Amino acid sequence: MTHGEPRIVDAAKVIGGFLADADTTISREAAWLITDRGLSAANAALASGKVTATDTMTTLRRLNASFRQGGKENAAMLASFGSAQGNPSLVPGSAITQQERTALQAEAIRLLSRWNSLPARDHVTGLFRPISTGSGRFLAGDAVENLGALVGGLARCMTPVDFEIIEAARALGAKDTGTTEVLAQVAASTGHPPKVRIAALRTLAGSNAPQLAEALKKAITDSNSTVRITAAGLLGKTDPAAAAKGLEYALGQGTPEDARAALVELAALPDPEADRILTEQLAALAAGKVPPIAKLELLEAAGKREAPAVKEALAKYEAALPKDDLLARFAACLEGGDVASGRRIFNEHAVAACRRCHMVEKSGGEAGPALDGIATKKDAKYLLESIIAPNAQIAESFRMVVLTMKDGSVKLGVLRAETPESMTIHAPGEEPETVKTADIASRDAVPSSMLPNLGDMLTKREIRDIMAYMATLK
Repeated sequence: MTHGEPRIVDAAKVIGGFLADADTTISREAAWLITDRGLSAANAALASGKVTATDTMTTLRRLNASFRQGGKENAAMLASFGSAQGNPSLVPGSAITQQERTALQAEAIRLLSRWNSLPARDHVTGLFRPISTGSGRFLAGDAVENLGALVGGLARCMTPVDFEIIEAARALGAKDTGTTEVLAQVAASTGHPPKVRIAALRTLAGSNAPQLAEALKKAITDSNSTVRITAAGLLGKTDPAAAAKGLEYALGQGTPEDARAALVELAALPDPEADRILTEQLAALAAGKVPPIAKLELLEAAGKREAPAVKEALAKYEAALPKDDLLARFAACLEGGDVASGRRIFNEHAVAACRRCHMVEKSGGEAGPALDGIATKKDAKYLLESIIAPNAQIAESFRMVVLTMKDGSVKLGVLRAETPESMTIHAPGEEPETVKTADIASRDAVPSSMLPNLGDMLTKREIRDIMAYMATLK
């Protein structure tokens, strides 16, 4: 330990002491300091539950601290918080709405699901803060054991976080008999939403559970088309010809959501009929007859096939796109994204690191404009362009300029104001400065601080999900 580290530890302990302050404002500020400044020595205090502030964002930081601490006790806490009843010592106060509480429950379960695959970035701030895995703090069995009670509850009643529970079971590889039996019940239950039932089917298939064959037999004749389509795709492993017929019917007669689900299943269907169907769908895409929300699924499915006919049709479609229109290459990202996935990418993606530069709900960086309300100010095409070509449209209040003065000095800052006689620039960390136009020898624009080739660093699916999340920022 260097001589500077003890001071940091001491400061963390002092700040941690304010978590239990009777003044909730002080308690909240302490929680935010610990998380946002990375005072890991105080994470145990934040995770302990002795925090008087009970607002949503403070509670989110408490859950994050528990996750980062690890250990069997904190795994149990996250599972308890994620349950329908929740742990009384952790349930937020009356200021939290039911919708906010549900979101926090889902967050607790998502954190538990990552017990075996710890993220390199902090879940709240998006900053690069790898978690130490020493001293057996993240044993897979601790997460699976505590997830068991949540899975068991699926058979007794429906909750708003059923999907997150099933996804956690898949991520953690839970395949014990008790879990798979409950998942089979959920898959067959018309009382559960289709999204939840489909997640159960996929989790059963992923673990090759003994209940899978019977679950698919029931699902293939289900009243819900999306459930039927998913079952047909999973059935493709044993009867691909029958699966192809069912998926083609869904493409021709189903809803846009049905078409999207069918295309996902066709991507991996081991049957020549899948190639024929996809070739025909690419022709329909060129003619503008594919639902907007299903365009990306079609392109992804075609890209995974090896048949020459599919490759040729895909190449023909891509060659017909305007060469000078970057947005045309990413048009399939405009609709159909997943909001929850987009939020996670925005907060955690190791390369994009969106939150590091942009503030949302008073959390994040200030290198770029705050994004609260952006969806009401700009349309989807503007938002897409800001991701794939950030220098095309830079917010006026964040335009950086370099001024070379006649005396040889150089000034850099955000252009705040300009008149024929003067310019006012604001350099980070300094006071705004006004300079006379007559003293300026030249001026140059500075490109956006966003990565210029972000469109190549993110997958189109990731971009589409970020788009869906940004559309909620109203």
